[in-house]
Amino acid sequence: MELEAVLQALNYIIKEQKTGSPVTIISDSQYVVNLRSRREKLIRNKLLTRSGKPVQNADLVKKLFQFDEKLIIKYEKIKAHQKAAADQINYNMEADKIVRKLVREAVEQKNSV
Repeated sequence: MELEAVLQALNYIIKEQKTGSPVTIISDSQYVVNLRSRREKLIRNKLLTRSGKPVQNADLVKKLFQFDEKLIIKYEKIKAHQKAAADQINYNMEADKIVRKLVREAVEQKNSV
């Protein structure tokens, strides 16, 4: 799910042609954040694990690696659902609030039809 969200964000950036500046992906997903450091090995092994099975979400991982050719992407790992200091913004909590609001609105809209 986290990987799909990152891909959607990167697709939006490409679509809106906002490709000149570096992009920072802030995520609590260790899997997403660490993919770049494993890129060479994953590609060399054709996105297969040691046991010969495809890595988790191999199709999405391949798409993410393609974005590295189009954008300058930096990944930043944050702790999940931790309260931030008073002078800091907790983007993870803010994203959760936005998503909950959008889901409530969608449910209300569906129920009113």
